[in-house]
Amino acid sequence: AVKSLLRQAGALKRMEPESDENPVLCRALRDFNTPKITTMDMPIFLRLIKDLFPGCWPAPFSDPDFEKVCIGTAKRRGLQADPQFIIKTVGMIGILGVRHCMFIIGPTGCGKTEVWKTLLEARKDVGEDGQWEQANPKAVTSDELYGTMSKTKEWKDGLIAVIFRNMSKEMNGYKSTHIHKWVILDGDIDATWIESMNTVMDDNKVLTLVSNERIPFSPTMRMILEIQDMKHASPATVSRGGVLFINEADIGWKPYMESWREQLDQVPQSAFYLMFANYFEANIESIRKSFAFSCPIYDMGFVNSLTCFIDAMLQNNTKENMEAMRTMGADDQKLVYDALFAFAMMWTIGGSVADDKTVNHRKAFNCFMKGLSKSVRFPDQGDCYDFRFEPRLKEWVCWDQYVSEYNPVADRMFQNIVISNMELERMKYILELHTSRRKPVLYVGVAGTGKTTIVKDYLASLTATNDDFVSQAINNNNYTSSFALQGIIMGTLDKRSGRTYGPPGNKKCVFFIDDLNMPYVDTYDTQSAIMLLTQMISYAQVYDRAALEEKK
Repeated sequence: AVKSLLRQAGALKRMEPESDENPVLCRALRDFNTPKITTMDMPIFLRLIKDLFPGCWPAPFSDPDFEKVCIGTAKRRGLQADPQFIIKTVGMIGILGVRHCMFIIGPTGCGKTEVWKTLLEARKDVGEDGQWEQANPKAVTSDELYGTMSKTKEWKDGLIAVIFRNMSKEMNGYKSTHIHKWVILDGDIDATWIESMNTVMDDNKVLTLVSNERIPFSPTMRMILEIQDMKHASPATVSRGGVLFINEADIGWKPYMESWREQLDQVPQSAFYLMFANYFEANIESIRKSFAFSCPIYDMGFVNSLTCFIDAMLQNNTKENMEAMRTMGADDQKLVYDALFAFAMMWTIGGSVADDKTVNHRKAFNCFMKGLSKSVRFPDQGDCYDFRFEPRLKEWVCWDQYVSEYNPVADRMFQNIVISNMELERMKYILELHTSRRKPVLYVGVAGTGKTTIVKDYLASLTATNDDFVSQAINNNNYTSSFALQGIIMGTLDKRSGRTYGPPGNKKCVFFIDDLNMPYVDTYDTQSAIMLLTQMISYAQVYDRAALEEKK
């Protein structure tokens, strides 16, 4: 920490050789440490700096030209040039200037990935070429990560060893013109694999393998660890890297919502802006205090789900509803959008509300929702969950009307008989909306509540009525590792071209992963099978466990 501070102060002193040392040191202490301070601690930290340097408060150095480049890059990538986002992006280049390893820490959905991607694109815009390679250290075993020696003394390369060697020796796609070569390790930290990185992260800058090979870390290489927390990191690890901390509220969900709104027409753009402000933003604090949820969900998760529901109902609705929405007037459209937002909010937030034994949170949420929806009021009879909005009728329709009659089939096994009811139909409708937008759904509930039956019934009807879809069910158990799960998933897919894989015959494949919570939880609270799924959802790639080549 002292060394990096002195390097930062030295760089500032060279910028202003005539300036006094107090403002230089104050600036270095303040500006280099603010990116890693949490929102709650920021005022305390700034007061400490003011006490150390009384009467000395120099303005932070800024690079307006590069900030403009970052703003242009963010807009070109379809993002919002939010001031906090640009501050974090520009702050990251400052950290990379004095550290060759850094941690980007923050909760899911706070914008960690977009910060480094925008920064690399911005550096390319100013003429500094670069390339990145991503890996999830917990989606593979420790031997597969660094390499292992077999009993016959044959050496098998590991994932990190391959990436480092390619970058260091500038081969397999890396060139001498690449000024920025970044290794992105997006996954949980644990003492098993991070301690082996200590020689890379300190001033030795060398990766030492079991085979006695030493791979030097070239001056153009940087290692970036994208993590949620440092719960299992030792002080030795923490002190070796720079830290960029992104709080949940720093960038927040509004830039995401604005980027989503820009894709809509003029009328829904203004309508949904008001609804997010009046319905979601105004009530989210009281919702969190009043209701308990079945699993922890950040605000960003709620917004992501809300936009998914609205997109599906606007663009993947029935032909009659789509036609009705297209031909109705602006006032009627706003009324429909209001009701669709209420439906999306009801299932986004209300769908994850827990049904506690002592307090019936669902009943309380039902009363809250009925009081919130003003334009098209919910019917007085029944819960809000019992209704679905039909734009062509401009009213709420009870799920009773969507229940199909039971037709007995003589030669069907008893356990395969599924009788349609309200709960089944509405759950299948939610699955249908998410499938149409290619978004994953998580069903949470105790054993015996019918989760598997609902999903299998929906997938059976989907593949029977739509030739474009195939489905694959995967059952997890305590022995399901990332290796086993990857084998099942890749066994369903065919090789298309090069390293690209996909379902047979240009179809779309829906995976149903049963018992997601069952894989073994290791000492560091991680499940390798879930880490593999995280990598596939985030980056759409896995590594060939035999040859460690990228698969997409």
